Amino acid sequence: MVVDEALTLDEAYRETVSGLENLGWKDLHLDSKIRGINASFEGENDIWELLIHFQKKGKFGISSRSKWKVQNNTSDLVQHLVEKINQNNSKHDFRMNDNGSFEVKTSADIL
Repeated sequence: MVVDEALTLDEAYRETVSGLENLGWKDLHLDSKIRGINASFEGENDIWELLIHFQKKGKFGISSRSKWKVQNNTSDLVQHLVEKINQNNSKHDFRMNDNGSFEVKTSADIL
């Protein structure tokens, strides 16, 4: 994208979303309130959500959530593993939901 004039932040976000859509990214949404871009990708058995949050010039945050459907016969095992993982890993949030989904949430600030 080449422009001859300065863009407002909202215009820049919209241009970014449009450019990513042109690259094949789908389900992108602009969140002007927190100055971010939301993206969602859904497969047959999984969902991945991403938020790119533009905090200030040169710094942004990324939050993501991945969710997988777990078979009934393995849900107890997955729940046990989630509890063990969470004891030793403070950077990510692992969960087993009541609806039988395994979920991982993570976030990071990028400078």
